[in-house]
Amino acid sequence: MRMRVVYSIVMILIVMLVVTSTGVDVGCAAFALEDELPDAPLSLETNGRDTWSVVLTWSDNSDNESGFKVFRKIGRRGEFTLIRNLDKNVTEYVDTPLLPEVLYGYKVCAYNKAGKTFSGESWILPLQKPANPKLKPGESAGANSGMLSAYSDDSLTLAWRDESKYEKGYEISRKINSSKSTDGYKVVATIPANSEKYKDTGLDCGTSYDYLVTAVGERTRSASSPVFGTTSIPDDEITPPTLVATGGDDYEGSICTGRFRRTFRVHVPSSYKDDQFTPLILAFHGGGGQGVDQEKTSEMSSLSDKKGFIVVYPDGTGRQWNSNHDPAGFPTKFD
Repeated sequence: MRMRVVYSIVMILIVMLVVTSTGVDVGCAAFALEDELPDAPLSLETNGRDTWSVVLTWSDNSDNESGFKVFRKIGRRGEFTLIRNLDKNVTEYVDTPLLPEVLYGYKVCAYNKAGKTFSGESWILPLQKPANPKLKPGESAGANSGMLSAYSDDSLTLAWRDESKYEKGYEISRKINSSKSTDGYKVVATIPANSEKYKDTGLDCGTSYDYLVTAVGERTRSASSPVFGTTSIPDDEITPPTLVATGGDDYEGSICTGRFRRTFRVHVPSSYKDDQFTPLILAFHGGGGQGVDQEKTSEMSSLSDKKGFIVVYPDGTGRQWNSNHDPAGFPTKFD
């Protein structure tokens, strides 16, 4: 106990000595920041990441906040309510899930023991994503994606239903659908608001393309709706298939049916002999997939090596199959 008292006296003398020699009130300086209000956050911005989420960013204008609080308001007549407490020095927050076509307001405050100070307000309206066009009774979407309305050997026409009331336009992105292509999506067109169709021309024949259709607005964009399509082959370019199978090999091939080039992957077991009958299995991928996906997920190639059968992984046209299911759930057509 006596040692503690002596230690306390020594510390007090040291503080008094520092104050006397420098003229600085050390005790007050240590607690000055906690006794002052933090400066308010600056430059609050809201940007729509997709249909269901918004990214908030701001500038941390204070060096004495204990943390930040995020407040949200739904509609102009609503009340701001606290939705999240954040640590100090944080300058970003993602709010999700949200409802599309609903107006949201945000503000952020910095706080400490002395109180809190607020940023300005920022408002945003998430956009609804494009939907598949409505089909007439008895109408089928066809072998290509339901959002593909027409095709030729050098063009694809995309169609969708405009579900947003507040978009400034639509953004069309495209990439080649091929396991050999490493190119990502690139924006090929930006078209006016309320559009529900786009014709992409100058394409290569017999080629599959992937598209993304996105509603865009001020500082916001919807989730993207995918579209898959394949251009046809001119009649004079259709050639018969040439297939050569060798044991213990994997290869890719194609055949022409109608005016489409249909691609596939084949796995032949090492036990294969061309003078003996060998079972063959067709492994179909799910909607939106490819033969290469089916090969990985099904692991049929490994089973092929063990059991001695050939397995073929065909690619659907535009990643889809024209199964055209009837109400009972049984396929009436397969293409």
